[in-house]
Amino acid sequence: MPPAVELNPILLLRGWMRDARHWETFPGMLEQALQQSDLQGQVLCPDLPGNGRRFRETSPARIEEMVQDYRHKLGHGPFILVGLSMGGMIASAWAQQYPSEVRQLFLINSSMQPFAKPWERLRPRVWPRLLTHLKSPAEKRERLIQNLTLSPQNRSEERLARWVNWSESHPVSTSSTLNQLRAAARFHARKTPPVCPTTIISGEQDQLVNPICSHRLAKAWNARHERHPEAGHDLPLEAPEWLSQTLVKKILEFR
Repeated sequence: MPPAVELNPILLLRGWMRDARHWETFPGMLEQALQQSDLQGQVLCPDLPGNGRRFRETSPARIEEMVQDYRHKLGHGPFILVGLSMGGMIASAWAQQYPSEVRQLFLINSSMQPFAKPWERLRPRVWPRLLTHLKSPAEKRERLIQNLTLSPQNRSEERLARWVNWSESHPVSTSSTLNQLRAAARFHARKTPPVCPTTIISGEQDQLVNPICSHRLAKAWNARHERHPEAGHDLPLEAPEWLSQTLVKKILEFR
C-alpha cells in the first residue's frame, strides 16, 4: 500500500464570537475523511484574539490585522484555508495579500464587499435582534445565535448548554465583539480572484447571510460553487459529513 500523501496544514477559521470549540466534532470528521482518501494533513483550529483561549485579548478592528495575527502565531504556511462566515473574509484577505502562503481556499457562507449589499450580508431582521442581545446574559445571546445559525432539527438544549458554558468560561468582551463586527462590515475584497484554487460553499437555507452572497462571489471569481440545499449558516454543524467529503473531494482535485 502506498504511503499517505502529505498535505499542507489545514486551518479552520471561525467567525464572529466563535472559537475552536464551536467546530465541535467536525475537525475529527475531516481528519477521518482525509485518512480514508490516503491523505494526511494536520487540521488546526486557531482562535482569534478576543475569542476562546484568547478571550483576554482584544480583537483587531480590521480583517487585515487578523490575518497578520494568524501569520505571526502560525507562520507563513503554505496552508489550505477553510473559512466560515467572517473566517472566510480572513481567509480571502490572506490569499489575496500573500498568494504564496495559500495552496487552496474554501469559503463557507461568507460575504464581502463589493460582491454583496449590506442587507444581503446580514439579513435586515437580524440586525436589531443582534444589537439588542450584545449585552444580554449568555443564555439569551447563545439561544439567538443557535436560532439564527442552525435549522430547527439541529438545535437542542444540550448544545445550547455547552455554548452557554463556553461563553461564560471564556467571555468575549464587548470591545472585541464590536471590533469583530466593525472588521466584517469594513472588509472589502479585491475584485481580482485569488490565484489559488478557490471553492465557494453555501447552505441554501442560511437564515443569517443571504446565499446570494456566495452565488455572486463564485460568479465574480469564476470559482467552483458547492451548495447544500437544506443546510443553514453553520454548515460544519448542520452537515459535517457532507462538508468533510466536499472538502476532501476538492483537495484531491487540486492537489
